[in-house]
Amino acid sequence: MDNFNGAAMPVLRMSAVRGLLVYLLVFIVATSLFSTFVYWHSANALFIQTDSTLVWEARYFASIPADALPKEINSQLARERPINFFGLFDADGSRVAGDIVALPDAARRLESPGTANFSIGLRERSAPVRTRILAQRREHGRILVIARDLSDVTALRSSILRGLLVGNGVVFGVTFVAGLLLAARQTRRISHVMEAVDRIARGELHRRLADNGRDEFGRLANLVDTMLDDVERLMQEVKGACDSIAHDLRTPLSRARLHLVQYLSDMKHAAVEPVNRALAEIDVTLMRFAALLRLSEIEAGALPERFPAVSLALLVEKIGEILEPFADERGVLLKQELAQVPLVSGDGQLLFEAFYNLVENAVKFSCRGGTVTVRTVAGPIGPALVVQDSGPGIPASELPLVGRRFFRGRAAAGVPGSGLGLSLALAVARLHRCRLIFADAEPGTEARFEFRADSMEPEQV
Repeated sequence: MDNFNGAAMPVLRMSAVRGLLVYLLVFIVATSLFSTFVYWHSANALFIQTDSTLVWEARYFASIPADALPKEINSQLARERPINFFGLFDADGSRVAGDIVALPDAARRLESPGTANFSIGLRERSAPVRTRILAQRREHGRILVIARDLSDVTALRSSILRGLLVGNGVVFGVTFVAGLLLAARQTRRISHVMEAVDRIARGELHRRLADNGRDEFGRLANLVDTMLDDVERLMQEVKGACDSIAHDLRTPLSRARLHLVQYLSDMKHAAVEPVNRALAEIDVTLMRFAALLRLSEIEAGALPERFPAVSLALLVEKIGEILEPFADERGVLLKQELAQVPLVSGDGQLLFEAFYNLVENAVKFSCRGGTVTVRTVAGPIGPALVVQDSGPGIPASELPLVGRRFFRGRAAAGVPGSGLGLSLALAVARLHRCRLIFADAEPGTEARFEFRADSMEPEQV
C-alpha cells in the first residue's frame, strides 16, 4: 500500500550523471581527434621543412661538377656537421667521399631525388643516427646521399605530444570536476524533489517541491506546486464537506434514535421488530460517521518529533483479550505468535486502533472453524505485525482498492461494517511512516504492518 523510499537511486540511473558521462565521452572523442590532427599536422610540417632543406642542398650539389664533388662534400661537412651528413658512393656501393659509412638500402630504391627516414652509420659516431635522407643519382652511376639529423625534429614532436597530452588532461580534469559539480547540484535538486514527492504520496499534501531555480526544472517545480495547491484546496473542500455532513447528521440521528428508544417501551409487541431494525440501521450509520470523523482526525494529525516507546506484544495481547469472545462467538480460533522484536516509536492509542481493525476484519471474514494468526516478526527493514486469516481472500483485482474510504469488496456482502476500518489502519500507517501491505495468503489474506528501522527505539536498534 504505502511505499518506502528505502534506497537511494543508483548513481548511473540519474539523468544528470548519465548526461555528464555522455558529454565527457563526446568531449574526449572530439578533443582526441583534434589533438591527433594537430600532432599529425605539426609533424608533417616539420618533415616538409626538413625535406625543403634537403632539396635545397641537393640543388646546390647538382651545380657542382662531378670531379669537384668529393672536395665540396668534405667542405660542407666541415661547415654543417653535426646536423647534415653527406656521402658519395659508386654504383657498387663503395664510399667515395663524405662521413656516411655505407650506402643505405633505402637510397638504392628511392627515385632521384627522393626522401625517406633511415638510420645511418657515421664515421665519428658509434651508434646509428636516425635521419631523413635524400638520394640523388649522379654521373657514372654514382649516388649522392644527403642526410639530416632528426633528433631535433623528434624532440620537438615529443614536446608537442607531451603538451597536447598534458593540456588535454588538464582540460579533461577541469571539465570533469565542473561536470561533477553541476551534476551534484542537479542531483541534490532531484533528491529534494523525490523526497517531497514521496511525502506527498504518503498523504502530506501540504508539502511543496519549492525549487527556486530559474531554469526549466525550476519552472516545472513551480507548476507542480501550483497544481498541488489546487489539489489540496479541492481535497480540503471535499473532505470538509464530508466531515460537515457526518458531523451535522450525528445530532439529528442521535435524537431520532433516542425518540425510537423512548417509544419502543410503549409499542405493542408486533411493532417492536421494525423499530429494532430501524435502531440497528441508525447505529450502523452513526458508527460510520464516527469512523469517518476519526479518520479525518488521524489524517489531519501532525507528526510529533518523537513518539513514545510502544511494545507490539502488549498491544497484541490486549487486542486478543478484547476480541477473543467475538472470535469464539463466530467459531474462529484466534492465535498469537509473538516473537522477540524491538520496541517501536509510535502513538500507542492509534496503533491499537489500527491493529484492532486489522484483527477484527480478519475475524469477520474468516469462515467458521477457521483460524486467525497474529504474529510479531523481525522483518527485513524493521519489526512487523502480521495478521493472517483463513477466509476467502481478496481477489487480485481488488487489492489496489483495499484501504480506500467506503470500499467493500464482493466478499464483504452481508458482513457488517462501515468500509472505513482498513482506511483508518492505512491512515495510521502513513502517520507513522510505516507500510501496510495486503497480500494473498493462499488461503485467506495476510495484512502486514511494517515499521522502518528508524521507527525503532535507539537503544533497541
